[in-house]
Amino acid sequence: MIIHLLAPKSFGKKLSKFEPVLYENLKDKIYSCFWNVIVVENPQDVKLALGFSRFGTLIVNTSDTPVDNVLNCRMEDLILSLEFLSKIMEERKKIDAVEKEQRLLMEPVMLKPKMARVYRELARYSASRTSIVIAEDGLLEDWILSSILGNYEVVDFGIISEEEALLRIFGTNNHPPLLSKDGILVLMNCDNCSEQTISKIARSSSLGIFSPYLSDMKERCAARTLFHFENAKNIPEMLLQVVGTSRVKIPPIREIADSLPEILRFFISMIGQKMFIANVEISQDVINRIKKAEWRGNWREFFDFCKSIAIGEEKIEHRLDEVKEIPKLKEYTKMVSAEAERELIKRAIQIHGRNRKKLCEVLDVNTKTLVNKLKLYGLDGKKQK
Repeated sequence: MIIHLLAPKSFGKKLSKFEPVLYENLKDKIYSCFWNVIVVENPQDVKLALGFSRFGTLIVNTSDTPVDNVLNCRMEDLILSLEFLSKIMEERKKIDAVEKEQRLLMEPVMLKPKMARVYRELARYSASRTSIVIAEDGLLEDWILSSILGNYEVVDFGIISEEEALLRIFGTNNHPPLLSKDGILVLMNCDNCSEQTISKIARSSSLGIFSPYLSDMKERCAARTLFHFENAKNIPEMLLQVVGTSRVKIPPIREIADSLPEILRFFISMIGQKMFIANVEISQDVINRIKKAEWRGNWREFFDFCKSIAIGEEKIEHRLDEVKEIPKLKEYTKMVSAEAERELIKRAIQIHGRNRKKLCEVLDVNTKTLVNKLKLYGLDGKKQK
């Protein structure tokens, strides 16, 4: 694993085996990357370098004048430290690779073949410099991205303007470029992006070099880029030529209904671990519903349903006969009463509409309590994000 090392030009020969980026003036280079190590020989440069310490950068001062809050050492000690750091980073890379393989082995085995294949394809193709993923409804859930991609950054063209996105991606003196970072840059909703912008990013990723925004300087492109589209028809021909076969389509829910119960259980189990629920069994009624539903909102609608299950908005069967450790009566009663309370409020809304004054009257609660309950149970009429 390469150490992103920034060092004075006079140190080039001594540190050559670490492939450092060299500078004459620290300001010219410091903003071009998220550096692992910045070496300074002039104490006056320490203040500028310390601005990067919040990114986890190690600042090394090699001058004869010690400086607080940085590592002060001689050149011989610096070389030994860099060799040690290289070994640590290499071992970390091996461990990350093993952990990723374990996740990929565990998760697809729970799913039916079609969805399992999507997992494997996304993992394989995202290793390319540039790749494409097609997912309807503009959705790649974080649980999919984090488990398969590992280290990634997201830029959403459905939220920010192209100009702002380009500033983040290519960087300026005040915006460290995302293209300089190791890992994957996920560009969401590229359907809303111009072909010119897509071409500029794809070219930089495929060539492994880019120019910071409004600059003629050349920098190494360390990021792999994953372009997300909702509709395959919106993918420019130029991008298809650059990407080649490195593209995958996440199927719409109607095509993978058999995998939905396993995905739902996976989601609920994660929530259950965080909430210390001993055993939560999804009722057969819920399983039948998710298989038969059309899910016109595609993945987003399905995951909203998963969230409603997780917070108790939908019926979950608590199998007490299989619980090895009996939950506290107070905690269990609270879970059951919360479900009943939600159903009561829901029924009141069906009869009296959203007239809060009337709802407060029939439920015998004050306005503040009503508002809090509506928000808690997702009955406030606002769409869940």
